[in-house]
Amino acid sequence: MVILLVTPRVEKALEWRELLAARLPGAELRVWPEVGDAAQVEIALAWKAPPGVLASLPSLRLICSLGMGVDHILDDATVPRDVPIARLVDPNMVAQMSEYVLYAVLHFHRRFDVYDRLQREQ
Repeated sequence: MVILLVTPRVEKALEWRELLAARLPGAELRVWPEVGDAAQVEIALAWKAPPGVLASLPSLRLICSLGMGVDHILDDATVPRDVPIARLVDPNMVAQMSEYVLYAVLHFHRRFDVYDRLQREQ
């Protein structure tokens, strides 16, 4: 099985590859843009893949988002519509997203945006 890690941040993909290699000993893990033979890639683990990259993988059977959302995948009009798309569900990511939403609500509820503007305007 050939898995391609696709993200504009190659250093992150290399970290993912190192962590996955220990857990998927039979898989060949490639990091974009070093795709090799594109016809061998069956799974893409993606975060903000450049448009057209996923469509260039003719044997693709699964696309998995490396984040909680999949909008970054669906925004690419060339993504094959017959390939299933999955997303990560991780308790730590859920907690981080909840904290971010709480921050955003409090930011505007407490009018920090106004204070920031006033401070910039002196």
